[in-house]
Amino acid sequence: MVVDKIKRATKLFGFELARWSPVLAESIWVRPNSVSFKITANCNSLCITCGEWKEVSRGELTTEEIKRVMDDLKTLGLKNFYVSGGEPTLRRDLAEILEYARELGFSTGLTTHGLTLTESRARRLFEAGLGMIGFSVDGVGEVHDFVRGRKGFYDRTLRSIGIASELRREFDFKLMVGFTLNGVNMDTLVPLAKELIPFGVKMNVGLINFTTQQFKIADGKTMGLWPQDLDHLSEVIDEALALGKEHPDLFAALSSEWKTWALEYFKDPKGENIPCSIGYHKIYIDPHGWVYPCWPMDPTGNVREQSIREILASDKHRHTLHNMLRLNCPGCSCNTYSNRFNHLPRVLNKRFKGLLSPSPKVEQSPRGFDNLVES
Repeated sequence: MVVDKIKRATKLFGFELARWSPVLAESIWVRPNSVSFKITANCNSLCITCGEWKEVSRGELTTEEIKRVMDDLKTLGLKNFYVSGGEPTLRRDLAEILEYARELGFSTGLTTHGLTLTESRARRLFEAGLGMIGFSVDGVGEVHDFVRGRKGFYDRTLRSIGIASELRREFDFKLMVGFTLNGVNMDTLVPLAKELIPFGVKMNVGLINFTTQQFKIADGKTMGLWPQDLDHLSEVIDEALALGKEHPDLFAALSSEWKTWALEYFKDPKGENIPCSIGYHKIYIDPHGWVYPCWPMDPTGNVREQSIREILASDKHRHTLHNMLRLNCPGCSCNTYSNRFNHLPRVLNKRFKGLLSPSPKVEQSPRGFDNLVES
């Protein structure tokens, strides 16, 4: 325990110093513990927030190429292997990939829209060792169908969630739902949460932003949240927090502090000037082998040309990480909240307040699937 605290303190001091020193930032050995692997860009949804479904993605990494990358990831000590898309269930080798991940000792997670997940397909994935399944849901009924671009989508997704919920009687896995708050669906957050309670899911609530791959083509006038929406957004979050008190296991990381951050995000998308350290903890790989420190940034290498170790050690990758620490990036809502838990001044402030509190309660960093909105 003491050793872990010393390592964490050293990391926090290191990030703060590295923010101001390019030499130090680019000399820190990058040891990510998670990968978000977008194994296909193909999708059978018609989402208005994404354009990947408009064309067929060809020349994607083969099964053997993905396994070779997984071998490289294992040698680097990564623990978590998260699969996304596109729609990852469209890959016929998905179960084989998950089985190989289990053989290598990875914890695995999958994000899906749930449109075509049958009982037999779901069972095969859990037999392969899938440890977490997350469904992306954008509202209730017609609202979800509108965002997804297909009538009846909500009912089919809810059916898939029900299938997964039933399979928890046989398999040990986490069941999550990702909900991205936007101008179209925020009034459905609480109704959706109430509808999901019987399934025993944990909801991960995020905010729409237009810098990541997922929402670059979204219509800001339709989907966006603007200053005039913030009072109503505050009311919606308060209602969700009240529901969370009745059902403590319902939300993954919804709190009064999350509410404060959510309302401030639209005034300061760079996250209260808190440096982004996500690239030191996680890497992102797309279907054609390009490696990213974070989706909004440019790729720093390709696994078809270099090993993961070579890419992470490259000047380009390290320079990009320093730019992220300095907030020379577009800013996004995906990681700015979790970055607060790796920011030395904020951590010290929270600890100090905890010492003064008669019943100290230190909020924990969110544990969940931070890319549930990707499908």
